[in-house]
Amino acid sequence: MTIKKSEQKKLKVTKTEQRKGITKEDIIQRAVIDFPFYAYKNLKIRTVEGKLLKFKLNKIQVKLDKTIEKQRALNKPVRLVILKARQEGVSTYTEGKFFQLTSTQPNIKTVIMAHIEDSTTLLFNMSKLFLDELPTEVIPMVKSNNKQELLFENPTNDINTKKENPGLKSNMRMITAKGKSAGRGGTIQYLHISELAFMPSPKETMLGVMQSVPNTSNSIVIVESTANGIGDYFYELYTNAKKGLNDFIPIFFAWFEHEDYQIPLEEGEKLELTDEEIELQLAYNLSPEQIKWRRWSIRNNCNGDEELFKQEYPSNDNEAFLSSGRPVFNHNKCEYYKNNKCKIPLKKGNLIEVNKRVQFNSSKKGYLSIWEFPIDGQEYIISVDTAEGLKHGDYSCADVLNRRTKEQAAQFHGHIDPDLFAKEIEMLARFYNRALVVPELNNTSGGSFLSSLKPIYKNIYKRKENVDSVTNKTIQEYGWRTMQNNRKLIIDNLIRMFRDDLIKINCKETIEEFITFVYDDKGKPQAQSMEHDDRVMSLAINAYVDSQKYYNPDEANEIDDYEEYRPVNSRTGY
Repeated sequence: MTIKKSEQKKLKVTKTEQRKGITKEDIIQRAVIDFPFYAYKNLKIRTVEGKLLKFKLNKIQVKLDKTIEKQRALNKPVRLVILKARQEGVSTYTEGKFFQLTSTQPNIKTVIMAHIEDSTTLLFNMSKLFLDELPTEVIPMVKSNNKQELLFENPTNDINTKKENPGLKSNMRMITAKGKSAGRGGTIQYLHISELAFMPSPKETMLGVMQSVPNTSNSIVIVESTANGIGDYFYELYTNAKKGLNDFIPIFFAWFEHEDYQIPLEEGEKLELTDEEIELQLAYNLSPEQIKWRRWSIRNNCNGDEELFKQEYPSNDNEAFLSSGRPVFNHNKCEYYKNNKCKIPLKKGNLIEVNKRVQFNSSKKGYLSIWEFPIDGQEYIISVDTAEGLKHGDYSCADVLNRRTKEQAAQFHGHIDPDLFAKEIEMLARFYNRALVVPELNNTSGGSFLSSLKPIYKNIYKRKENVDSVTNKTIQEYGWRTMQNNRKLIIDNLIRMFRDDLIKINCKETIEEFITFVYDDKGKPQAQSMEHDDRVMSLAINAYVDSQKYYNPDEANEIDDYEEYRPVNSRTGY
C-alpha cells in the first residue's frame, strides 16, 4: 500500500522536545514501549462531534494500561475480564493498544471479535483510522487492508525483495461471533472479545478461541462487556475471577470514574439532593457536578427510569448484573456499610476443648471469626444454617448476636459435616455464656445436626408446632423451620432492622450476600444465580427469634455447674 505525498503526515517534534534534544528517532523508540505516549503522538480518534483528535488516554484508559503493563513487567500472561458502563473508552483503548503492538512487532496475530456485524465494523474502522492517520515515519508496510484484515507485510510480488525485506508479517483479523467455531484455528497473541455477554454462544466461543492463545508472557486477552443480567457465561467468568477461581483479573469501571460524566453547575446553583442521591454521595464521594449529570442522563438517556440507569451506568459490579432481579436490601446503603462500617475480625481461628473448658485457638484458616469476645453476664443468641450437602458447594453458617446491643459478635462459616458442626456449635454456645442455639431444620443435614446437638447441649430453641388432639396442648419441637408463611416475616424484619440501624453487622461477606440477595421473577427473595444466602438466612433467623424475646424455660431450670464449662477467660478466650 502506497500513501501519496499529499496525504502523508509527519511525526511532529515539539519545541519543548527540541530544546531537550529529543529527536524523531527518540520519539519512535519510546512509542514502541510507552502506549499512552504512542497514542498521543501517532493515533487519531473520532469524537462524538465527528472531529479527529489526538488519542489522549482518559483516566479509565490510563488505569487499564497500568494494569496490563504491571502484568507484563511480571512476565505473566495478561488475562482481563472487564465489566463496564456505557461509552467509557474501553474498546477504543483496546483497539489502540493492540494496533500499536501488532504494527510494531513481527509475527503477531491479533483477533478482534464482537457480537454483531455492526460492532465488528465499528471496531475495525477504529484500526483503519489509526492506520490512515499514522505519521509517515511509523507506517509499517501494508499488504492487505480490507473489511476483515490488516496485514502488515511487504506488498511486493518479487520473491527476492520480499525475502530481503519481508515486513512485520503481523496481522489483525476482525471476526463476528456468529457461531460456536468463531476464532478457532491458528495461534493468537492478542485477543479482544467485545460484549461477550451478548454473544449467541459465549461459552462455546470462548472455549474454542482460547485454545488458540498460548499461555505465554507475551499474550494478552481482554474480555470486556456491559452486563446482560445474572447467571450467564460472562457473569460466571467475572464472578469466578473475583473469587480467584481463574487467572483473569476482574476489573469494574463505575460510571463516575469517567471524567466526562459530569455537568458544571450554573453560577449560584445549588442542588437539593434526594435521599438516594445522598446515599450515593456518601457511598462514592460524588460531586454535585456528577449528581447533575446523573439526573440529566436519567431524564434523557434512560427515559426517566432510574433502574435502567443503574443497568447502563452502574455504580458497582453487583448493581450492573442486577438488571434481571430487584434487590431486597438497599444497594447504596449496602455499599456504604461495607466500605465504612464492617470490621476486620479481632481474631480468626477455631475453638478447642481442654479439660472440659473451651479455648480459642488463633488460625488464619479457621472457620470462626470473632469481633466481640464473650462479655460476663451478657446474653447471646446463635443461629445455625446447616449446608444441604457438601456436594452442592454450600456452606454451614452460624451467627452469634449480642442480645443487648444487637451487634454481630462472631460468625462460623465453612464446609463441615453435620455431626462435627454440632460439636463446634456446642463449644461456641458454651463459649458465649451458654447462648441460645437456633438451628434451622429445612433439610436433612439440619435434622442430622440437631440429632447430634441434643445429647450434648440443652439450651436449644423450641418452636410451637401443632396442638395435640388428645391433650389439647401445644406441641413444642426443637429448631426453627422456615416456611412460606414465616420466610417473609424474618426477611422483612431483617430489612427493617438493617434500614433503621437496629442491628450492627461486622462481617463484610454478610453485606456482600445482602447485595446479591434479590427478588426473583415470582417475587421470592433469594440469592441470585451462582451466589449463596446462608449468611443472610442465618442472620434473619437470629434477628427474628431475638426480637420475640424468646428464652428456653428448660434451660432456666438446668442445674449443671456452669463454672465447670466456662471459657478460661471470657473476654479473651484464653
